[in-house]
Amino acid sequence: VYSRITGYYRPIQNWNDGKSQEFQHRVEYNPVNIEKRIFEAKQEVQKAENASCDCEDRVILFATATCPKCKMAAKFLDDAGIGYEKLLAEENRDLVERYGITEAPTLIVVKDGKFEKIANPSNIRSFCDR
Repeated sequence: VYSRITGYYRPIQNWNDGKSQEFQHRVEYNPVNIEKRIFEAKQEVQKAENASCDCEDRVILFATATCPKCKMAAKFLDDAGIGYEKLLAEENRDLVERYGITEAPTLIVVKDGKFEKIANPSNIRSFCDR
């Protein structure tokens, strides 16, 4: 059996060890399965974002201890007179995973069993202005 490697055909038995192992461990990808998994992953994200919450209405600011942007976000909320609960993301891993938080600061507004996720200071400021 011959295969094209680096521009010319060479017998498989003459391949170097690395190329032979790569050939043995190759995986054939089925584009239909990949698209299906991507679609399912997007559905899971949507479910998590639209998931109902069994907790009361509240506003939570997820921050870190040394983040200057987190301090700005807290100042925006204080100036707007919005009552909120400030939680450190490092200490509340379960809530971070539950709400799918990937950056600090992130504001979570829980209302009527649904939550809205607002990330970064500029978006939090826009929320405070409305």
